[in-house]
Amino acid sequence: MLEPSVELHSPRRRESLLPLYPASRPPGEDRPEFWRASGQRTLAELLAPTVPIVVDAPAKNVILFVGDGMGVSTTYAADRQVVDSASSATALFTGVKTRFRTVGVSSRALPKDCDSVAGNEVKSFLHRAQEKGLATGLVTTTRITHATPAAAYAHSANRDWENKTIKTNRSVCKSIARQLVEDEPGKNLTLSSWTSTTLTIVLEASIPKNACP
Repeated sequence: MLEPSVELHSPRRRESLLPLYPASRPPGEDRPEFWRASGQRTLAELLAPTVPIVVDAPAKNVILFVGDGMGVSTTYAADRQVVDSASSATALFTGVKTRFRTVGVSSRALPKDCDSVAGNEVKSFLHRAQEKGLATGLVTTTRITHATPAAAYAHSANRDWENKTIKTNRSVCKSIARQLVEDEPGKNLTLSSWTSTTLTIVLEASIPKNACP
């Protein structure tokens, strides 16, 4: 029972009521292969109905709408019961659960640890589509470097490294904006309703002056 004097709906109280880790953690869930195999099993179950479904032709186009923070659907992060945009979008776009506030990496990458990113990157479905020669696009009503859209193309140990490149003795972690410009070829469309000074600066620094007439 809660003490009568405790405000149940205060953020501080809610945080204390929630476990930091999920109740049960299956062995091997820190490996991307674990989540991909789990997803394949789920798809196999959903695509094997008792009544056969007749498909005239495979889908030519796929549009995924993400209502960030909307609805009752929920998931959990690899290290917390309640997720943020970074970990939930990574799970949604890559099929792999990750740690709180990390983007496009498996849970073997540690928050704010640049050295732990290399080798633990996970590919989004947009990246996989590009590898097959398909046209892809990303449209958002928030800034393009925000954690939710960033999970579609970036790999970062901290969602806040939107315009900050981290350098250590062993590693260099590009900012999320620089990754969008330099590391993700093949995008056919990228639209955002926010004006990003950060992205403009990165574009000006990355595009040769004689590239445009």
